[in-house]
Amino acid sequence: MYRVSPSSLRRIFYPLGLSAAGLTVLLVSGFVDVSIGIRGFYVVFGILLGAVVYYNYDTSVSWRVSDRLLRWSSKGVYLVFFASIVTVVLIERRLLVLLTLLPLGYLLLAFRLMVREPTKKLLPEIVALFTVPPLSKYLTTGFYFGDGDILFHILHVNQLLSRGTAAAIHGPVDQYRVFPGYHLLVGNLHLFTDLSVYDSILSLGIITYSLLVIPLLFLLSQVVLRRLSLSLSIALGASLVYSISYHTTYLFPQSLVVPLLSSSSSSCFDSLRRRRRAR
Repeated sequence: MYRVSPSSLRRIFYPLGLSAAGLTVLLVSGFVDVSIGIRGFYVVFGILLGAVVYYNYDTSVSWRVSDRLLRWSSKGVYLVFFASIVTVVLIERRLLVLLTLLPLGYLLLAFRLMVREPTKKLLPEIVALFTVPPLSKYLTTGFYFGDGDILFHILHVNQLLSRGTAAAIHGPVDQYRVFPGYHLLVGNLHLFTDLSVYDSILSLGIITYSLLVIPLLFLLSQVVLRRLSLSLSIALGASLVYSISYHTTYLFPQSLVVPLLSSSSSSCFDSLRRRRRAR
């Protein structure tokens, strides 16, 4: 039986991923729709950018910084997080926070990644900064409904709660009565916390993407690449991706695929690695 070593897997991951993504874009463009293929091109670009970072990663550069400065930079990230939330609550100036405090927090994170061998303690700091934009949007927007889907999902959850069955769901998209997982999650959160259905939807999005998506992307990177610094850099980069932040407050059923796919992928890679070790 042919066995693929972890080092070989790391070498072929980006070429294989780039080839598969490029072929998929071409097939979708040719057989489905060109516009859909163009929209999917960001995947090819993302893998290509990751390959450039991975293959040009240099560990020979060292920096000398005092431990005291590093400790304060770590505290500074959490201070930025709390200062951002307090500023938003008190003066409701979200743009001010996003243009001043948030960049400062990311600069502190980048500084720690550059000057010292990183540890897993950086991951909660990345999650904290990632939470600032969606949480500030939630706190400063009276009623955020995105492109309108949230309005329909509020209706569907209320229908589910009023009748106690998914069969009660009806509206523009009746298929949700067959796949009611999203509405069941929101409904349970509403019942357990006594939040409104709207607040439950936005809270579920912030919790799911902050506490699951970013850590799961880190875990997937760590399982595949097995480089802590690179995995943390990927998590940091993911926290800056607009589409991920956007779906944190604009959560609809399909956006739950991201944490599910990240979780299943990391579990699959980890299982393959454990089987190889057991042989």
